[in-house]
Amino acid sequence: MVHDRWFDLDQFEFDKRERKASLYLCEDAGERPYRRMEITDIADVSVHDTERIQIYDLCDVELMRGSIRLVGCIPLEIVLTAGEQSKIYILHDAPAEKFAAMHRRRDRPNWVRDVFFSLLRLLHLKKPAS
Repeated sequence: MVHDRWFDLDQFEFDKRERKASLYLCEDAGERPYRRMEITDIADVSVHDTERIQIYDLCDVELMRGSIRLVGCIPLEIVLTAGEQSKIYILHDAPAEKFAAMHRRRDRPNWVRDVFFSLLRLLHLKKPAS
């Protein structure tokens, strides 16, 4: 349901007071989001973004006692410190006003190039089996 769905890391939201995090997902990079992953009872968030390309695809969601780990197919890791009552919801809503900036990225000539070269770097890092 969320594997290989794209998201803009700048649109990731964490509300410490309400203890919830939201991630807006879309079918392809640069498209308007159509789903929102909402995770409740979150105490803290840590983002490990080595590629710094902003637009990522979600590869895996790992649930562990006390944490939830969102892993990008392009190297990215978001670790959420989760409470006992933490829940993950997949909602079919994405407020249009939040994503005007994301749509404008299509007009930015280098965003496709940035994603392409990040993928090339990732492939180059994987050594062929001997």
